[in-house]
Amino acid sequence: MYNASDGTASALIAPSKPVRSFFHTNKSTCHEWLSRNRSAVVAVALRAGMASCAVRHGYTLLQDLLDLGNTKGSEFENAVLQVAWALLKLKQSEPIQGLYVWCRDIIGIKFPCLKAMADQAAGK
Repeated sequence: MYNASDGTASALIAPSKPVRSFFHTNKSTCHEWLSRNRSAVVAVALRAGMASCAVRHGYTLLQDLLDLGNTKGSEFENAVLQVAWALLKLKQSEPIQGLYVWCRDIIGIKFPCLKAMADQAAGK
């Protein structure tokens, strides 16, 4: 369903006209529903060993939280840490550093643990 709403379901059979009409008509509702469930998707992806999926949905979750102005609570902090954890599992040091800089410059919150995670991902 996510791929259908995102427009990336090109490998699937083209949906019928009623299905296309439903998603076109209810696009904002589907987006809202996916945004609410994205936190759970990230958590499940991490626990299932699907770090790249967790990163994809985690970045989108962070952007959704930024768009909603919800960057001061524990939900945002949890999302940052989950994205960083997924990047650490993928041994991606530079994206973790970029996440630290984004949080510092755009959000105005410093997460010192991200520096340590970046070092660990780099093998230091």
